[in-house]
Amino acid sequence: SVDRATEVVSGLLLLGYPLVLLTVALTAYWLTGKSLAPVEGIRRQVATIESARELSARVPVPRGDDEIARLATTMNFMLARLQANAEAQRQFVGDASHELRSPLATIRVAHEVATLHPEAMDWATTSREVLAELDRIDLLVADLLLMARADEHGLPLRLDARDVAGLLDAEARRLSRVGGI
Repeated sequence: SVDRATEVVSGLLLLGYPLVLLTVALTAYWLTGKSLAPVEGIRRQVATIESARELSARVPVPRGDDEIARLATTMNFMLARLQANAEAQRQFVGDASHELRSPLATIRVAHEVATLHPEAMDWATTSREVLAELDRIDLLVADLLLMARADEHGLPLRLDARDVAGLLDAEARRLSRVGGI
């Protein structure tokens, strides 16, 4: 009877063990998939962001205060920072374009006035003013290149106190001379 019992138990184990193992494996696979579904949602949402214009999208934050919720919150903070940086970059490009157009417009006006009314022009003054505006463009371009290098190589930012009133006065004097062309 011991041999018979051993045979029955061995047969049951040969059939039952693979079934139990398969059941445990399928249950573990299902539970893992279920617990990682929020991570897949985060991945899918981030994968849909294809350009800087879509940075306003945010990932779903699951309920709770577990690692996955903190991951989603961190991703949303990162997307917010990227969006703010992209907006700042667009603003900077617009400001830089405006700053470069101003001296170019001054040079164009000086040239057009000189072309239309050569007898009324003081060529020495016009030449100095055009050269001053070209120097201004050169400084702007040099500053832009320095900023690009600073972003690339992490140059330290040095802050100096400036006399804003003096800068405004100097710019007003420069503009009044240019306006007299």
